[in-house]
Amino acid sequence: MFLRNFKKYYFKFLTIICIEFILNPESEKIINEFNEEFGVVSIIGNISTGKSFLLNKMLLQYKNGFNVGKNKDINSKKGIWIWSKPLLGYNSEGKTMQILMMDTEGFGNDDKNSIIDSKIYSLSMLLSRYIII
Repeated sequence: MFLRNFKKYYFKFLTIICIEFILNPESEKIINEFNEEFGVVSIIGNISTGKSFLLNKMLLQYKNGFNVGKNKDINSKKGIWIWSKPLLGYNSEGKTMQILMMDTEGFGNDDKNSIIDSKIYSLSMLLSRYIII
């Protein structure tokens, strides 16, 4: 399985520099290794509203999943993060498919531009089969 070389299951999918998104090369490598249908479920919302916590506890059921907590360095959550270990799900025809969970930087961060919020929202909508707001 493609995860054997990873020390952690989440990784930065995209980095945001100014208002440009830069695809992490590791992201492209993992996505290219999928050999069957897959989908993305993403979560978006305001900063510090429990997005990562929800993914960890309700969807992934991991204690040490995506970074959470108000005391964490806010810069550690910049960009879009993806859980590299796919979950098993079903498509509309009942066939199995792999599902990647995507965590996003929170909206309304005082030190950034609202254009970035709009881009994160738009990109999440384009990439995802389902989106949690």
